[in-house]
Amino acid sequence: EYNFLLTCPKTSLNGDAGKGTDYNRNAWLVYAANELTAKEDLQAVIAESLGANFNVDEFSEKFPRGNNIGEYNQAKYDAFMALYNKSQEILNGGATATDDEIDQLVVDLPKAYTTFTTSGKVLEPGYYILTSYRSQGTGYDDGALYDGGAVNDKDKQLHWTYKGGDITYKKDAPLDYKSLKYIWKVTKNDAKPGYFFFQNLATNRYVGTAQNIASNGSIVPSARIEMTDGAEASYNIVTSRNYPGYFCFYSPDLPKSSAEFSGIHTERALTNVVPWDWTSDGSSWHVRTISESEIAQLRQLMEQP
Repeated sequence: EYNFLLTCPKTSLNGDAGKGTDYNRNAWLVYAANELTAKEDLQAVIAESLGANFNVDEFSEKFPRGNNIGEYNQAKYDAFMALYNKSQEILNGGATATDDEIDQLVVDLPKAYTTFTTSGKVLEPGYYILTSYRSQGTGYDDGALYDGGAVNDKDKQLHWTYKGGDITYKKDAPLDYKSLKYIWKVTKNDAKPGYFFFQNLATNRYVGTAQNIASNGSIVPSARIEMTDGAEASYNIVTSRNYPGYFCFYSPDLPKSSAEFSGIHTERALTNVVPWDWTSDGSSWHVRTISESEIAQLRQLMEQP
């Protein structure tokens, strides 16, 4: 009885090739393949790694560079662009290269792309103002998250400024004591590595979870994220999958929506903040860092009669 090398043992969990005598697991389709030239290989790698419709101007605009929270590393962008421009010169006939040089470019270009697009500066403990991605839309103000209890002590819920009015946030306005309700102190949850608490500077209350849920644990339309006096609900902080330069805050403490997790999400036509798909636009937040010196100045204003 023959012992075949190209088989998939029944005990394999990953489809690993091995040796075996089970003929039913040794049937293979064989396809003819053409070897790509070095340039064709480079074209294929660009289409696969960067996308068939990769547009360098849109890419550059999509990934803001700098040293602020949510921005991407300029040096890593420059390194990627140098390789990308070199690849375009080779493919368009403006530069010559040996097959070995092109083969090396095939290896280096996708690595440089990944290195840059994963270089966003992560959120860490500190003081921040969080503004919704929705605020880019027509008619909205600059869309800051705030504790409703800073305006009405009977309000137990989390809000965003939506389209302004009595409660409005303008990112270019100087900070004053009225700004305290927009500022959040972010601290680690030591009992749950990778998760953080959000405490409001004006009220000292924390972002909690949503209580208005159905008996089966699903979200009902009236569900809103509430504030708590103590640190109860903690949130994971991740860069947005779909909106570079923005962050998403999700928590397993929130009732699930249609996604794997629910995040802090702004309603489109109200000031309500609710649990919903953490990857969506309404769950994406821009972060403005407030320095320790700015916090000290604001605390002085709080102490004045």
